[in-house]
Amino acid sequence: MKKVRRILVPVDFSPTSAAAIRTALRIASQSRAGVTLLHVYPFPRGALGAYRTLKRIEADARGKPGDWVEDSRRTLSAWAARYGKGKIRIAKVFAIGRPGREINIVARQVGADLIVMGTRGLGGLKGAVLGSTTAETLRAADIPVLAVHAGRGASFDPTRVLVADDFGPGGRSAIAAAGDFAKPQGASILLLHVVDLAPILYAGIVEGGLSAPPNYLAEDEKRALAILDRRARTLRRRGFKVECLVVSGTPAVYIARIAGRWRARLVVAATHGRRGITRFVLGNTAEALLRGVRCPILVVPSQAVPRRKR
Repeated sequence: MKKVRRILVPVDFSPTSAAAIRTALRIASQSRAGVTLLHVYPFPRGALGAYRTLKRIEADARGKPGDWVEDSRRTLSAWAARYGKGKIRIAKVFAIGRPGREINIVARQVGADLIVMGTRGLGGLKGAVLGSTTAETLRAADIPVLAVHAGRGASFDPTRVLVADDFGPGGRSAIAAAGDFAKPQGASILLLHVVDLAPILYAGIVEGGLSAPPNYLAEDEKRALAILDRRARTLRRRGFKVECLVVSGTPAVYIARIAGRWRARLVVAATHGRRGITRFVLGNTAEALLRGVRCPILVVPSQAVPRRKR
């Protein structure tokens, strides 16, 4: 993962948005990156919702007081002024549309290297409803996305980092990102591989059984542990304390469970993995992790789309 120079923070003016801004400012202070706040006024689906939104925008253009769009603009400016009092300069962008789609579009426009966003937000007047928007953003993002919660235990402190490695195209990128965010002095990294039992059990059912072959499962776990140990060497050479762990089960369940037991302060995963025995279907797993893991989650795309030179 390259050095972060521009961080995009989607906000819906909720406590989780405030937590995301604080996290972005902390990262920016360490990497000397710029921060851009983005608020997307949600364009409702359906003809009636679209008509009402267009009427609000039209009223705003005529200067009608109390319009929701204008209120959102003013609130965005107030947030940018509130959090931009320090050394880090904060830019702001206002957009109208589908939040998940607009976030990725604006990220490309401003040349962002990282998106930091809350996992839940407000609906209604001020809402971009980031809880559901986060998953949509993850599916289309070509840069890392850091999802944070508000509340106790959700602060960004990458001293204990769990990396979920599925051995797919993004596994090495996830490990590299963990090394970039964690500090070698005193930081611990756990490389975790979850052998997904679903395809093994399916194969057993097809062959007339209902359970995974014990010998085959043990051999697969042994091979996985050897791969993790090889991948840990780079991190160990950089001074990190690295542990490796292989378990069998449902990826989302075991990643969340082990993150809690190990007291992880950051979970890192890639967006896609291979299919079959070692698959890590993040399309569903990411959303489950957002609900099941209280610490920040960094999702790294398997294949980043090259940025145009600005």
